[in-house]
Amino acid sequence: MPEQLRFASAGSSLSASVWGTGNQVSLFFYPLAEERKGCARKFAETAAQLTRRGWTAVVFDYFGTGDSPGDFPALDSAILRDNIDQAVAFSLSLAKTGGLVLLGARTGGWLALDAAARHGEKIAGAVLWEPVFDGGKWLKDLFRRSKFRNCGAAFNPRDADGYLFGEELLAAVSSWREPEEKLPCPVAWLTAGRASAQAEKTAKVIGASLIQTSAQPFWLESDPRTEEELIELTCNELSSFFGLAREKSG
Repeated sequence: MPEQLRFASAGSSLSASVWGTGNQVSLFFYPLAEERKGCARKFAETAAQLTRRGWTAVVFDYFGTGDSPGDFPALDSAILRDNIDQAVAFSLSLAKTGGLVLLGARTGGWLALDAAARHGEKIAGAVLWEPVFDGGKWLKDLFRRSKFRNCGAAFNPRDADGYLFGEELLAAVSSWREPEEKLPCPVAWLTAGRASAQAEKTAKVIGASLIQTSAQPFWLESDPRTEEELIELTCNELSSFFGLAREKSG
């Protein structure tokens, strides 16, 4: 089981689940809003497998989410950026060998790549699970699903299943676009099913390895299904960034 720790950020104290005490450290980035629920089990299973391989895995909660204090509507891009910067610093403080690797799911993939671009040589590589780059389209789909699930109830156009977006964060996410230059670290982009033409184009631009998996759109669900292929590929790609051998589970 992970150790529950906290670190300071933007005048608050964020929650972090720290798995293992190994030399290599991976920092996990949750998706924003309700897609977080569909990734929680997959993150825990990935962290557990990394621990069995001798790693440390850090899974943290942004301000106003999970076990971190605060009200989600007060989360803005400046607070979110500081949350990420302090999570990077906290994770690096645990590393016994140089560098840090990142795992980001959906909007967490965009946040992980932004962190990699800003922290340069400190980041040895990143694995992305179906990353979101078009923030406006993602928000439109998010609110459409929320409205459908809450059919008949009063609908707030900024509320996604209890996650009420502040105006500033809403505008910031809406401005996200496909990256236009190669990233400073190696990137593995894992898809759920067949990669789209846009994914192939963007992966080529950023220099990412595009790896198709048989995973389902788990971020839309909160069921107990284990995506073994996705998790094993993730752990192997993270290991490759440190020059470690890939493993095959039993």
